[in-house]
Amino acid sequence: SEMCIRDRTQSTWAGSPQTIERCRDLIYEDLLRGFTDKSSEIQLLCFDTLRRLIVGFPVQMEFGLNQLLHTLVGRIREIVAAGIKSNDQRQADTLSAMVRLVITAENCYGSGHQEALNEAKAEIKRNQETKHFYEVISADEAVY
Repeated sequence: SEMCIRDRTQSTWAGSPQTIERCRDLIYEDLLRGFTDKSSEIQLLCFDTLRRLIVGFPVQMEFGLNQLLHTLVGRIREIVAAGIKSNDQRQADTLSAMVRLVITAENCYGSGHQEALNEAKAEIKRNQETKHFYEVISADEAVY
């Protein structure tokens, strides 16, 4: 599955809006499955890929957005429930990537998906560590 995700991800970069439209369900399926992959590198690749796809193809990627945000919320809950370790850099990178994905979605779609976005943001702000990531990344994104 790792190579499959990687191959499809690489070919997606060269994709046109039509290709994204055609493969979108497969892309979402692959990448959402990657959220819980045993390898944190694969998880990060999936978060980053979705973020780039949303920025590059906002119209084509909007279709699966609510499902994406819902899945993200579940994943954040799992990590928080398992316990956030202050010295775990991989976990910090993963949480940071998820928060960045939510912020990117918010910047790209604004009020179009308010309910799903609000749920994701509320989940992030419920926990001190994830709230901190949100504040830092939001400030960082606002600079650009």
